[in-house]
Amino acid sequence: MTEHPQCDTEQWRPIIDYEGFYEVSDAGRVRSVPRLVKIRGDKTRPLPGRVLRQPVAPGGYLQVSLSACNQVRVRQVHLLVLTAFVGPRPTPKLQACHRNGNPADNRLSNLRWDTPLSNAADQRAHGTHHHRARKLCPLKHRLGAPNTSTHDLAHGWRRCLACERGRSRVSSAARRGVTLDYQAEADACYARIMAGETGRAKGRRMNPAAPPSTN
Repeated sequence: MTEHPQCDTEQWRPIIDYEGFYEVSDAGRVRSVPRLVKIRGDKTRPLPGRVLRQPVAPGGYLQVSLSACNQVRVRQVHLLVLTAFVGPRPTPKLQACHRNGNPADNRLSNLRWDTPLSNAADQRAHGTHHHRARKLCPLKHRLGAPNTSTHDLAHGWRRCLACERGRSRVSSAARRGVTLDYQAEADACYARIMAGETGRAKGRRMNPAAPPSTN
């Protein structure tokens, strides 16, 4: 494999747990380190270093295969860069975030450890959040206007207004000691929304066994 041209300012550091075998750069490249390897008995032969190929994993992330002590393990490149140049993940809850939303851009300047909330905000801003791709809610209501608010759409969310209103009706009824069917309430709200009706739905009687008086 032919090495890519190296930049004079590119910095390389050993990959943790693979010191003497592999290095990673602040440009997001990974290379093996030139070394001597045993072939038979005490004989050795030189093994030249090379820049590793980086296949694309699900989600668009780049990965490399690292081999040491007769074991081959696959590692994600963005995690190697952050760990080598910034340090190990500070807490298990933090995630590796790409500032520009491109999972294949593993330059150190494009990476940071941050919270899941911040990572999700980045994804919404870049249009890569899974909510943007949702077409239907779990109850099979179509997502998008008018069943999704313009505010949500502008910020990358695709929440189902019908389901939210259905939950509100079920909760309100529960406070009165009455159980309503969530699916039925949400479907009724969805029908109203898609029919272009605005405002709150008229409240249903909470006790069907006691019909209103006709006097």
